[in-house]
Amino acid sequence: MRIKNNITNHRFFLLAVCGLLVLVGGLYLSFKHFHKAEQKTNLTGAHSRPVNSVDYGPPSAQQKQAGDIIKQQGAPQTTSGTSSSTSTQQNTITITRLGQSARGGSVTLTTLISNSATGQCVATFSLAGQTTITRTVAIANGPTYYSCEPIDVSSSEFSSEGTWQVTIYVQQGSSIVSNKATGSVTVQK
Repeated sequence: MRIKNNITNHRFFLLAVCGLLVLVGGLYLSFKHFHKAEQKTNLTGAHSRPVNSVDYGPPSAQQKQAGDIIKQQGAPQTTSGTSSSTSTQQNTITITRLGQSARGGSVTLTTLISNSATGQCVATFSLAGQTTITRTVAIANGPTYYSCEPIDVSSSEFSSEGTWQVTIYVQQGSSIVSNKATGSVTVQK
């Protein structure tokens, strides 16, 4: 019995080793198949180089010309060799949110302003035959943007329900220094 038991043990051991080799071989082949090295070269042009490389060589004549054009377009225009400290560039104001939170809730108006802006924001809410509501708020200087301080108008300040027209702009002194952004909001009391 002991001899028969040894032969069975040897067969089981041999089958286990063969199975393990087949499993390891299959894993190796599948790994090689699914992780093929990708060829990262750009085959267009005279000089082939990897796709994600940086050319640290001197700029070509075409690159120099493109850079000069960009510099000329971006240079500020001055007259008589002096520069003015006041900007004549007009700011653009955009309404980012205009709406009533719920029936009887306040109406909220938020904006963004392009360029650096000084002065104040003036907003008007109007509906034909009703008293116009005007709000003046400061300009907020965010980390990477300018905006008007948020404007909240209680629904009780609106004389009636309906679709009110909204206009907002930036004012410096008595001058309007932005476009007039417009929108509409339906007020429900």
